Amino acid sequence: MMAFTRFVLLLIAPAFLCAREPADLGQGLSYIRIETLPNDLPTPATLKAVVLDLRYIAGDEAAAAALTTWLQNRGGAPTIVLANPETAAPLRQALIADRLPAGTLSLGRAGADFTPDIAIAVTADADQAAWAALTAGTDPATLIADNPGKVRNDEAAIVRRHQNGRSTDPEAAVDTPAPAAIAPDRVLQRAVQLHRGLTVLRVFPH
Repeated sequence: MMAFTRFVLLLIAPAFLCAREPADLGQGLSYIRIETLPNDLPTPATLKAVVLDLRYIAGDEAAAAALTTWLQNRGGAPTIVLANPETAAPLRQALIADRLPAGTLSLGRAGADFTPDIAIAVTADADQAAWAALTAGTDPATLIADNPGKVRNDEAAIVRRHQNGRSTDPEAAVDTPAPAAIAPDRVLQRAVQLHRGLTVLRVFPH
């Protein structure tokens, strides 16, 4: 009996050992970027509210079945699934509105054969750029706010520049540029806004 139990644990352990660490988006909402199903899925009831990012990932019928089971086992907890036309077809099929359990919404860029619950007007290039930033390790929290780039002026340089009507320091006229701004992920941004709004309306529990 012990040997059989150990064998079963060895079979199911990879799905939990390989699960990704969720990122905190605030107000009880977590974010998980999926690369492989079902390995990257956490225990269904672990997270109170979650954004599950399935954009650009591959997956067969077995992966779709695992996703469906995982969503059903969430027990109605708020779950927003991000997908796009590049998400594998079996996974897109699993996200058809009438197949989703209570508490689950699909959201993302629509396509000829993909109509999420909420379609986001974003270009394919912008969607890809946001995904690439996340894949490169960018903190998801930095992609949900608009942060336009701007020139940062050093106060001492401004004083020197205007002293006697002109600057005597050749470096004083050079502004120090701020780091290049990262464009917001409009899909993830909308998912967070949706969660906040539905929580206020008590559609999603606190």
